[in-house]
Amino acid sequence: MKRGTLYFIACSALCLFPPQGHAEKSATKVSFDTEGFLKECTRRVLGGEMQIPMNQRCVSTALQLCSLSTGELVTEQCSLDVTLWLNGDSARIGVEIPDADLMVRKLEEQSDPRIKDFLPDLSRTSDCSQMNIEGVSSEAVCAYATSLSTWFKLRILEQSGPISLD
Repeated sequence: MKRGTLYFIACSALCLFPPQGHAEKSATKVSFDTEGFLKECTRRVLGGEMQIPMNQRCVSTALQLCSLSTGELVTEQCSLDVTLWLNGDSARIGVEIPDADLMVRKLEEQSDPRIKDFLPDLSRTSDCSQMNIEGVSSEAVCAYATSLSTWFKLRILEQSGPISLD
């Protein structure tokens, strides 16, 4: 009986007053499945007029939810997690669509409305070194902006169906 009581008191004390090292680690740990959320959210976005705003919402919500899981407004780790997923999904689309890079360039040159009208205007933010997000390095911001632009273009190709290069 004494042993059970002592065990209960010890466990209670550890729960109420965790060791300092453990408390510090858990305060910055990301406890959100960014990759899983992005995969499921974007899978549900169909082609059409609202595909870009819906894809934008998936990406921005993933960044917000990841950051919320850490208790901060925006974290570099969450930005890097989203960037990593964007790069991976871009690579997947590039493998699934032969000549995807060539098609994107051709559509941009032709000012195809599927690219021009739907894409957010990233020209104002082309110098990402001028962007400032508190708590996120300029390198991480630039990587995120570049990955996001590339992914949007490839996503439009993926969702719009076959496109002739002629």
